Amino acid sequence: QIVVRRLPPSLTAEEFIDLTSPIPDHDFFYFTQDNSKMGEQAFTRAYINFVSYEDILIFQEKFDGYIFVDQKGNEFPAVVEFAPFQKVPKKKTRKPDVKMATIENDPDFLKFLDGLDQKSSESAPAVDTILEEIEAKERELKGQSSSSVWRFIITHYICREQRSIEDDDSAD
Repeated sequence: QIVVRRLPPSLTAEEFIDLTSPIPDHDFFYFTQDNSKMGEQAFTRAYINFVSYEDILIFQEKFDGYIFVDQKGNEFPAVVEFAPFQKVPKKKTRKPDVKMATIENDPDFLKFLDGLDQKSSESAPAVDTILEEIEAKERELKGQSSSSVWRFIITHYICREQRSIEDDDSAD
């Protein structure tokens, strides 16, 4: 596997293939655009894995030092060298998900849908009925709270009176 470095930043993969064609037999081609954050040091690169070693030598003789010119007229002498990482990435063969498009047949989902249908078929109670229930509960709570407050006050008063009577008896 070789890497062609120092290509013009504006060069695209199609333009590179046109400029270097015919490329000898290869089983892997990867082209990466420049990283514009690098400023003047931003170059594009091309990785090619040739089938035979002789093709590597021919390609290197032809394009090592070859001057690529961009749209502005800037010259970029290419550097062809062996890639630091020689392995070729495997093609991703993704297995299809066996659960894909099976939700319509799932018993839990069907049970859920039946539950939704039953809830929607039941009529909701009338608004007037709900309001009457809320008002009745509010009246009940008001009645309990006022009577419980009075009960607490009276109980507290009686306890105080009993203590004061006991204190008077013990003082004598």
